[in-house]
Amino acid sequence: MSLKVIVAGSPVNDAERRAFDLLRTKLAAAPDSYALCTNISLPNSRNRLNEIDAIVIGPTMIFVIEVKGWRGQVTLQRETWYLDDGSPRPNPIELLSRKAKELKSELERFDRNGLARRSLWVQEIVYVNGPNAKLIDADYARRTNYNVAPFAVENEAALMSAIFKPERWANVAPFTPAERDAIEE
Repeated sequence: MSLKVIVAGSPVNDAERRAFDLLRTKLAAAPDSYALCTNISLPNSRNRLNEIDAIVIGPTMIFVIEVKGWRGQVTLQRETWYLDDGSPRPNPIELLSRKAKELKSELERFDRNGLARRSLWVQEIVYVNGPNAKLIDADYARRTNYNVAPFAVENEAALMSAIFKPERWANVAPFTPAERDAIEE
């Protein structure tokens, strides 16, 4: 249908460039309307700026996407992820989840006209798109109530499936035109 692109900042690396190009191409060809905001900085509750790689506003929900250009096998554990060379990285989902919650709060707080629904669904996704990226959920067998893998994807098909199949995350009604306008504002 249509794609509205809001470029707040340029890609800072090749991984972001690849991700933004993919999102622009796939969302523009989608049968529904989408908005894509790239490299946006939003104030948080501590008077600092949250840098968000990409925000996708879909027909029913909002996606906050963190792009990582890590290559090879990435082993996911609850607090730490290990790159192919064994070097540890903090679990990016933790920070991204806080950013998503703050974005949701800001959208609800700034909706002075009451146009946007009171219960927005904002879903975080970590997209690892480095060469030969393969995510391994090391804690899967031990996990009882905490799941890392659904929030992280390592290929184009998985990313676009997460965006194009919102029922995977929540059963929410489509945004009305007034709601979309209020959110995109």
